[in-house]
Amino acid sequence: MPLGFVFGIPAPLLIAVWPAANGCFPLRAYGPFIAAIDHSFMLPGPVTTCVAVSTGFAMVRII
Repeated sequence: MPLGFVFGIPAPLLIAVWPAANGCFPLRAYGPFIAAIDHSFMLPGPVTTCVAVSTGFAMVRII
């Protein structure tokens, strides 16, 4: 987040994208995630992350 401020990204947008930066769902970077990539329990994480970021962007436009 401090690097976002250095690059001049507005604070509301940084808040909106926080759910995407606060987890491993977008990157799938460690062993159990890679092994479980085809399982049905993997779907809720990325879906929740996408919904949270979309909601954040919508709230930024409203506020």
